[in-house]
Amino acid sequence: MRSSRFGRKPVRKALVGSLRPTWRVTAVWVALTVAASAQSGGIATYDGFQAIYAEDDLAAIAAFEAASAQDPTQRAIAYYLGLAYEHENQRRKAIETYERALTRHPDDVEMLYRLAANHSELNDAETAAGLLARLIELDPYHARGHHLLGIQEIALGRHDAAIAHLERTIEWNERNYGALFELGRAYLGVRDAKTAIEIFERVERLDANQPQLYFNMARGYQLLGDRDRSRVLMERFQKLQVESQEDERLTRAAQSDPSNPDVWVDLARHYFETGQYAQSIRPLDRAIVQSPQDKRAPLYEKMALAYLQMGLPDDAQQATIQAIRLDPTVASFYNTLGTTAMFMDRPDMAAEAFLQAIRIGGDFAEFHLNLARAFDAMGRAEDAAQHYRRYQLLIDQSAP
Repeated sequence: MRSSRFGRKPVRKALVGSLRPTWRVTAVWVALTVAASAQSGGIATYDGFQAIYAEDDLAAIAAFEAASAQDPTQRAIAYYLGLAYEHENQRRKAIETYERALTRHPDDVEMLYRLAANHSELNDAETAAGLLARLIELDPYHARGHHLLGIQEIALGRHDAAIAHLERTIEWNERNYGALFELGRAYLGVRDAKTAIEIFERVERLDANQPQLYFNMARGYQLLGDRDRSRVLMERFQKLQVESQEDERLTRAAQSDPSNPDVWVDLARHYFETGQYAQSIRPLDRAIVQSPQDKRAPLYEKMALAYLQMGLPDDAQQATIQAIRLDPTVASFYNTLGTTAMFMDRPDMAAEAFLQAIRIGGDFAEFHLNLARAFDAMGRAEDAAQHYRRYQLLIDQSAP
């Protein structure tokens, strides 16, 4: 996209990563399991996958328990029952489920991984490490296995071993936030603060909103004797820790009342206001589903703005179009649509959208400034200057 003499707001990208299990299932997969249900637990299996698709963990547990009673040999039933237990924090039951399945399928690496992950969550690093070593013998290229084993080795104080496993993980994905962060911690463990800080700086470029990152960076600078830099980073850690506690509070509120769209809106707003744009998408989606039809359009626009901040204009455009379809009378929706077009290097489309915003919403300074930028990108200097003068006049008139 060509730069404009009228300026352009930079885009902040976000990256999210987690070791928590998620339901990786699509409508196609559910349809396939329906076709196979007669051979693998019958209607109970069908109900279990339907519950997965609806993200109803308790219903999934009930269904897969029934399916497992009918056919205890099916590894898929055991695997998804274990995941459902995990989602409900019933880790002992998850462990029992995976262990029973592994007596029948001892070389199932995904079952081994989930069993190790649960022991890790229960702070049993020794057992987890043993399981992961076995997994890696079966599959030396299992990146998540090396990653999780590196974390266990740190917990056991075996930092050199941790470095080997985590560096292997990063060879396959140099943008793996979690593995990079743990690698930095491992280098702190061998008191190589300089290397640790270099790694933490790479992590910061991927996601600058993680409090523990700054705590560990502060430790690194303290080891180097730079107390001033360490103090600044510790202050950053404390600020982000407060925000993280608010994340947890709002998440718990949403989970305790999932049919209430307001709690999802509050969570999304918090993520947006703290610059965690990628994290705001899921609660916005949940809020849209739970909201009545006439309340959804502004939520789609908020989602579009989050996508723009993430550098995803195509997704932003689709969300904005959904907002306009629901309510074509809101001028700001056309302004957002124009902004997405500018990010897609389509100033002609952007100009039409900004003009429509002015037609519907009237003489707002922001609309004229954006239209000036679009005309400038199109090479229409006179039209750009005209709307920029109008923008300046409106700003002057609004000044106290």
